[in-house]
This record gives sequence, C-alpha cells and structure tokens, in this order.
Amino acid sequence: MIAQGDAGYTTAYRVPWMEVSVDGNVREHALVDVVASAYPFVGTRAIWNLDLVREVVLARVAPATIGLSSLGGVLLDHETEQQAGMHVVLGSGGKEVLAALAPGLVQWVGIRSHRRLAIDDVVQLQQAVGTIALDGEREIECSATTLVEVRLRADGPVVVDVAATLAAAARSGSLHR
Repeated sequence: MIAQGDAGYTTAYRVPWMEVSVDGNVREHALVDVVASAYPFVGTRAIWNLDLVREVVLARVAPATIGLSSLGGVLLDHETEQQAGMHVVLGSGGKEVLAALAPGLVQWVGIRSHRRLAIDDVVQLQQAVGTIALDGEREIECSATTLVEVRLRADGPVVVDVAATLAAAARSGSLHR
C-alpha cells in the first residue's frame, strides 16, 4: 500500500537503534534492547530470572510492549506516549513496576534507577562477569574488566505503522473495488 502510494509515505518512519562497543571497538548492534546479566556464559537464551539481570538499555520506549522492553513502557511519565531510549538499572532500593515480561507472565520488578536517553547518548554498562544479550538473540560474554558501551543512534531501519497505513488506505478508497 505504501509502495503503490495508497497510504502515503508518512506511515513509514525511521526508528532508533543501538551501537554496541566492546573494549572500544564497535562489535554489534541492537534494534530493541541490550540486557546485561550475571549469566556466566552464552547459550542461556531467554532470560527468565530477573534476579540475574543488572541493566537494560532500550532503543525506544512505548507502553504497549512485552518482554524486557515493557519496563520502559511502565516507566514513561504520564505526558509521554513514546520516546527514544531508556537506561534501566534493576534491583532493590527504588520503586517496583508491574511489567508484562512474556505472554501470561506479568510480575513486579524492582527498579533501582532509570533515565531517558536522547539520540547519541552513550551508556557505559557496569563492568562485571556475565553476558550481554542483544535483542534476545545474540550474546557477548564479559569478564570483570570488559568495557561495554551502548550508543543510541537515530538512523535505524524504516518501519511501517500498520494501523496508520491501513487507515490511510481505507480513507483513500484503495481497499474497495
């Protein structure tokens, strides 16, 4: 519908992404989240034990997400529907939020601190033994001296707002014969 001009090009937009550097060298990228955990080696895949998660860096934050990215959505202030990125440090000593971590898995999560990220902000993750999970797929093992930095970038992929695209196509009459 967008390619044929039935919905206009305003229903597609570019989203932020994260550039991940390890010991000063760009090594990976992530589109949704970068998660620092105390899991000692790669291969653990999905992170279900939040007691082992130290930090989460999000490329974008919206209230209607699921998984670790839902942490950012519940931390949005009441005046914001969506924003660029967020850095969340888990643990006790702060507030607790109710987050949808998986279908049917909603639980309270302790948040030590969080802050909004602007484009080009860099987050230096705490140095510790563990793994860094990228979008829940790829992982990097870290020693106690590994320096991991995450930079929020603006020039990510183009995505389609499906609801807006279908609404624009319906308004244009292109869904009728």
